[in-house]
Formats: sequence, structure tokens, C-alpha cells
Amino acid sequence: MKYVLRFLFLRNTQFSLAVIVGLLAPAGAETLRPLVLPLLAIVLAFSLTGITLKEFFPLRNLIRPMLFGISASYLVLGTLIILLAWLFTPEKELFWGFVIIAAAPAGTGVIPFAFILRGDVAFAVFGVLGSYLASFILIPVMLMVFAPGVSVSPEIIGRILVILLVIPMVASRFLLAKPIQKLVFYLRGKVVNLGFALVIYTVIGSNQDVFLTDPMLLLPVAAVTFFATFGISLAADWALKRWAKKLNGPKQISGMLLASLKNNGFAIAVSLTLLPPRGGIPPAVMGMMMVPYLMYLSFRYREKSGGS
Repeated sequence: MKYVLRFLFLRNTQFSLAVIVGLLAPAGAETLRPLVLPLLAIVLAFSLTGITLKEFFPLRNLIRPMLFGISASYLVLGTLIILLAWLFTPEKELFWGFVIIAAAPAGTGVIPFAFILRGDVAFAVFGVLGSYLASFILIPVMLMVFAPGVSVSPEIIGRILVILLVIPMVASRFLLAKPIQKLVFYLRGKVVNLGFALVIYTVIGSNQDVFLTDPMLLLPVAAVTFFATFGISLAADWALKRWAKKLNGPKQISGMLLASLKNNGFAIAVSLTLLPPRGGIPPAVMGMMMVPYLMYLSFRYREKSGGS
């Protein structure tokens, strides 16, 4: 029994089960869907317990990771997504869906996965924060240029920023209180893994029917999302090791994550609100592509993450 429980608590076991259950029993995904943002906030709060306040000072040390986050998320990944979408998706609504993804800030999943893969969590946090601050300007500009008629209010961006960065950061300070610190450190990995598994189940279950409606329509969309995850990850990993030798190994892992993960929850919410039905397909497919991609990263760095 001990070995069965140990197997079930393995990260990749939980991720794999989340995919299988999402495909076979998707009904629970609708119940979990409104809870995705609070669930991610809990995951982030536990992930951020690895950061001490001294890492915020001196403030000038934040500039480089914040600029890196902006460059990786927008200049590299955003440009690639728009270029690939322009080449492979002739339908206007599908292209708009990809513009929403490209305009989204870096995914907050960068932070817990930096923790899981033994990356530099502080570098990841400040990189994500930089992309969020830049998104207040870049989202309206990108939508105006590439998707005229589609707009998103600053209130939506601010709300997500508070839920997925400010609240978890404050909560993480309380989790570091001495009376519960040892318990938090013991539970941290388990909470992060289980939380991500529930998010994966929700994404799979919520979009199960996407693959059944028009499989031929999904081929070019899947191709773009594949290159914008697996492709850019390999390219970023190679480029960082070759040209960014000043960044140590953990920072390179966080840099690769910043260059390959967008806030897909934001993209799905905006596309469902502002676009025609087909405009929601790219974010949905990207959300599903995230599942094998995150599992791939988990296997790829299994030795660095302790094999759990």
C-alpha cells in the first residue's frame, strides 16, 4: 500500500491521471472551472515560499529579470505566435484568437514550474511581474494593430494581477510563519503538484468536445501551438546556454519557461468574452497543448527535480 500511495503522489502520475480522467469523465471540469484562478493562487502561494524578502533588494536587481520577462514573453514568444498564426491560419477569427494569446502576459505557471524544475523562482517571479506590468500597455496596442475591434479593459488585467501575483505573494509570507513553516515545506511539493493536476483536468475536461467538432480545422491550430511550446522551448534552451552564459543553470530554466509559457487562462477568458466562437479555439487548443508540454518538461528535468 505504501508503494501505491508513493506512486500516486508522483508528479507525472498525477498529471497523466488528470489527462485520462479529463477525457473519460469531464463532467467535474465545469464545477472546477470557476475555481481555477483561486486554485492557481494557492499553488503560487506555496511556490513563493521559496523566496525571501531580501531578494527584492536592492531594487535595481529587479530590472534585469523584469526586462528579460518582457522580452521573452512578448518580443520572442509573442512575435513567434503572431507570425506562425499569420502563416498557417487563414480564418480571421482563428488569427484573432492567436493574437489574444500573443498579447497575454507570461503564464503564472512559470513560477510553480520554476520551483518544480529547480529553476530560479525569484527570477521567474520578477520576469512574470515585468510582463504583467508591460501588458497594460502592450495588450491594447497589439489588439489595435493585429485585431481591430477587439479590446480588453485594464480592470481585467489588474484583477488577474492581484489574484495571481499580489495575493499569493502576501499569503506566502504568512505561510513562512515559524509555527507552521516545517509543515508548509513538507506539503509544498504535494500542494503544487496536486494543484497543477486539478488545473490540467479542468482544461482537458472543459475542452473535450473541441477535438470532436472539426478535427481538420484543428490541424493548423495544433501546429502553431506545438511550435509555440515545444519548438520555442528547445530553441530558447539552446540559445540561453549558448549566448546567455552569465545566467546560471536555474536562471536559464526560468528563462526558458518565460519564453514558452503564456497566461492561457487569461487568453481563454478574454477570447470567450470578446471573440466569436471560433476565436476561442486557439486558446483552448493551446491550453490542451500545455498538458503534454508541461509533462514533457517534467520528464525532461526529472533528475534536476528529484524525480518526484
